[in-house]
Amino acid sequence: PTRVVANGVNLFYKNFLAADGLELTGLGPVPAPSGTLLAGRFLPGVHRLSYSTGPGLPRAFVDFTIQANGRATYNSSLEGILLGNGTLTGFAFSGALITINNTSLSAADVRISGIYPNSPAPSASFTVALLPGEHVVSYESSAAGQDAATSFTVNPGSTVSYAPDQQGVLLGAGTGTLTIQGRQVSVDNSFLSSPQVRFGGVFDASPMPASLVGLNLLPGEHDIGYESNPVGPDAATSVTVNSDGTVAYDPADEGVLLGAGSSGLTLRGADLVIDNSYLYATNTELHGFGVGLANDTTVQTLLPGTHAIEYAASPTNPPARALFDVGATGAAEYDLFLEGTLVGFGTNILRVPGIEVRAAVPEWGAGSAHVFANPFLNSCERIRVLPGWHNLGTIDPSPDAVEFVVLLDGSIDFDPSFDADWAGRGTSLLQQRDGAGVPQVCNQAPVAIVDPADITVEATSALGAFVSLDGQLSFDPENEGLEYHWDVSDVSVVLSGADTATPSGVFAIGTTMATLTVTDPQEAYSTADAIIRVVDTTPPAVMCSTDIATLWPPNHKMKVVELQVIIEDVAGSAQLLSATLRSDEPDDAPGGDDGNTCGDVNGGDGFAGPVDIADLFVFDPSRGTSGAWVANVLLRAERAGGGDGRVYTLDVVAVDAAMNVSECSTCVIVPKSRGRN
Repeated sequence: PTRVVANGVNLFYKNFLAADGLELTGLGPVPAPSGTLLAGRFLPGVHRLSYSTGPGLPRAFVDFTIQANGRATYNSSLEGILLGNGTLTGFAFSGALITINNTSLSAADVRISGIYPNSPAPSASFTVALLPGEHVVSYESSAAGQDAATSFTVNPGSTVSYAPDQQGVLLGAGTGTLTIQGRQVSVDNSFLSSPQVRFGGVFDASPMPASLVGLNLLPGEHDIGYESNPVGPDAATSVTVNSDGTVAYDPADEGVLLGAGSSGLTLRGADLVIDNSYLYATNTELHGFGVGLANDTTVQTLLPGTHAIEYAASPTNPPARALFDVGATGAAEYDLFLEGTLVGFGTNILRVPGIEVRAAVPEWGAGSAHVFANPFLNSCERIRVLPGWHNLGTIDPSPDAVEFVVLLDGSIDFDPSFDADWAGRGTSLLQQRDGAGVPQVCNQAPVAIVDPADITVEATSALGAFVSLDGQLSFDPENEGLEYHWDVSDVSVVLSGADTATPSGVFAIGTTMATLTVTDPQEAYSTADAIIRVVDTTPPAVMCSTDIATLWPPNHKMKVVELQVIIEDVAGSAQLLSATLRSDEPDDAPGGDDGNTCGDVNGGDGFAGPVDIADLFVFDPSRGTSGAWVANVLLRAERAGGGDGRVYTLDVVAVDAAMNVSECSTCVIVPKSRGRN
């Protein structure tokens, strides 16, 4: 057998290309660009120089041929990209010289596949030598979605092209200069409460200004968020910039974000009212915001996601905190075991009552004890704190301090190494031991009790009803004397004996709350409430009368009759609701003696239906003891000849303010004959 040795042709060449990862078929990687002379042995045939331009994209490449005589040749359309066609010397990978202007994009970490895949491209205008093929321009803008990106193609003639919908995002089609312009989007960040808002790809290392900002962005998804959760994902949302420069986002985020379909994006957020007035600490903040949260009620405008209200209370442990979620509407939710520490689940008002604890530290004296940065005013002072680690000492920080943790059930725990000096584990009272090891104690607050606590009485006058209150069951655990004080929600109620256990007064119709406060000699106190309901269930008394009981003779003439209605009500609030007149005979009845007349009841037909006369009544305060409603009506002195006489009936309905209703009726008669009544 004959052994064939494939020695190949030795070719000298220069490489001026900027791309990383250049490869030559048969030779493998090409050394980094230097412009120095390189050499390689090639077998005659077609060879390809290429580099990767990104996952899923064809590699950028050029093909050239090594002839049997060692000359390198290529298609004339590649002249300039390759140099030295048909020569033995001077062959070079020159590449298409493309000038890229990257000064407009707002993103600072722009990558260009093939040449700057791992490090940012210069934020300037620069010229690079590239091979023909598609290249991707991108920057990291989304952790879970599609990063902002576009692409352009380098053509054999050293020009660039791109998809028509990218015109404006990119500029320079058909030339050797590519401008990465991006689409300008105005972003209004003036609403969000966090001063640390991040905008994917643009404001990653530094926070976004709290104002209206014009950004030049590539199409793609951009994350928006801020640090809010110390143990999990932060509050965040995302927006997509379309190729035409408009923005889009999840419809569920409408309201949190505004401006879909336009080039103006508003980070509106969701409003949550936080009542932080209960907590003892003065250094409370929302995690990641870096600014204090006032010990008051404030409106916080937040992105959807998990947030933590917290404060530093220990130099060696994490902050004391409570986590809550904010929905797209601003409603707060939290784990149910936090109920009480937080209040307002499912609403836009979140109260932070915290957990009540006390510390008995008389050895240190008033005002000398500190919970980290927050001084106690007095030993045994009741304070409200968040669950977590706290540090109690005489100074801040203190060498004699005790580290204790407040648990969600309101109890305190600490390391057994503190047992010699402290007691109270498993309770809500941290107790310093005296020199004999005896735990210090705190005065116990009195207990306020109102009995009964729910009182319902009937009104006895327009002023309401007289009610007596009883707080005599209140007591002090140490059997010390108590001071009493009552407050009522209705300022019109004047209590006699408001500073005694058994006050009394006239309460108006309606519902009033009375609050008893009992205070011991150490000024510890507690409160209890009573509900007083004064009701009106008594209907008004109604009396109807006329000045004429009988109309005679039946001469078919209209006669004036005075009607009087007296209404008396316990609460003094009754009114005339309705008044009607009716007749038990038709106006023109069959038979003689009724005449040929109509309109017998004040001009109406009282037989066809009751005639409404309520508007005729006028209140006359001079009648009787409390006034009366008076009206004058016309009734016809007439009856059917074949009947037993005519009866005109007045029907009255009265109603009081409590909607109690009473009725009365009276009659005027046209008798059959003079001798009949």
